[in-house]
This record gives sequence, C-alpha cells and structure tokens, in this order.
Amino acid sequence: MPYSKPTRLLTLAVMLSITACASHAPEPLRVDLDGDGAPESIRLVQETTQVRITVEGKAVAEGAQTLSFGVDPARQDAVCALPVTLTPAATDCAPEALGAGTLPGCVVKPMARSLTLSDGQCDAIHLYWNHDTRGLAWWRM
Repeated sequence: MPYSKPTRLLTLAVMLSITACASHAPEPLRVDLDGDGAPESIRLVQETTQVRITVEGKAVAEGAQTLSFGVDPARQDAVCALPVTLTPAATDCAPEALGAGTLPGCVVKPMARSLTLSDGQCDAIHLYWNHDTRGLAWWRM
C-alpha cells in the first residue's frame, strides 16, 4: 500500500532527525594529561546507568583506556546523577582532602593537567595521570 505524502514527509523527518543526532557526538577534549607537550584525546559518554571516559594517545599504555563509572549515589565509584561535566584542572599529587599523601604514580609537571568529573550533587571524581601505569587513575573523598 503506498504511503500518503504526509506520512512520507513524517518518515523522512524522523530519519533525518535520527541521523543528525547520531552524527553530532560531542567533540573530544584535547588535554595534555602526562605533561609531555602532546595532548591526549578524551571522550565522555553519558548513558542512563553509566558514564564512560576514554583517553587515547601515544602516551597511553596500549593506545587507549576506558574508565566506567556508575550512576548511583550509594557507590563510591559512581556519580550521583546525570548530566556530568568533565573539566581540566591543575594537577595536585598530594591532595589535602586525602591527608596530603602522594598519589601513586603522580608527577607534577608544568604542562600536565588533571580532570574533574562532576555532577554538581555529590563529591567530584578526580582523575590524574599515573606515570607508572601510563593511564588515568582516580580518587574521591
């Protein structure tokens, strides 16, 4: 049975809308995490039950690393709610909030940046470059 003109137009509009949504993924952040002068590419993906952070670059062991955090206010390894923001921050290898002890593998370098994952509702998750493992590590109060 042939479709009417309004039905064909509606179908076309829905398909174009789906295509537009699929092709407009957020641009990755470009941040120098290890302080070598070459920025790594960081992508944040927010889903209903989890948040994924993927970092890629030549400094990353095996070329890429993905960290997953849940969405659950009762878990330490999760954010409380969505949406979240991922922002660069100064590297602090001995956070006062953790008793000023040095974080494993953390090295302060002038060009290096850390990342802060925040939902604005509970304590932020802080990500830093672990030079021993050549990847991101995290801490939280």
